[in-house]
Amino acid sequence: MIELKKIKTGDAEYPLVENLFASAFPPEERRSPEDQRQVTDHHSALETYALKLEDSFVGFITCWQGPDFVYVEHFATVPEVRGKGIGSEVLDRLSVLYAHPLVLEVELPLEELAKRRIGFYRRNGFVLWKNSHYVQPPYQKTCSPIALYLMVRGTGLDETSDFERIKCWLYTEVYRCTDFNLSVHP
Repeated sequence: MIELKKIKTGDAEYPLVENLFASAFPPEERRSPEDQRQVTDHHSALETYALKLEDSFVGFITCWQGPDFVYVEHFATVPEVRGKGIGSEVLDRLSVLYAHPLVLEVELPLEELAKRRIGFYRRNGFVLWKNSHYVQPPYQKTCSPIALYLMVRGTGLDETSDFERIKCWLYTEVYRCTDFNLSVHP
């Protein structure tokens, strides 16, 4: 069984999280290491979990507690355990751990990897909200916004009535962004 261990930057697993962060996400999809350390240690809504299997580090997941949903910001496993059911187990555990629906961002299905990722989340009970315009604000000043979709697992949220509210919460709390009308330029 996978262990979800809450950690901060002073924990032994955090350097492993940072290394996987850097290899699993391009700069435009993550904060600088300094900013990530700051938010990890000082933002009360964010939880960082080291994923452990038989005492070995196998990945991490970061979650933000929203008003009536949990935003899964980053989720990565080490290459050696991909395709072995760990991702599905972690998502199931999160659904039990948190009493609210899970929300996450996915890339538009333009490339094969993005299509596979959307398929993975669909197989794990997520619904793609593709009728609402969503742009991820830049994590860093040198990066550009990214057109994405939101996906939701659980009941109680509806794309038509909840999308704008969730988007505003993400922009304000997670991205510290005040421009709610971002667009992506080709």
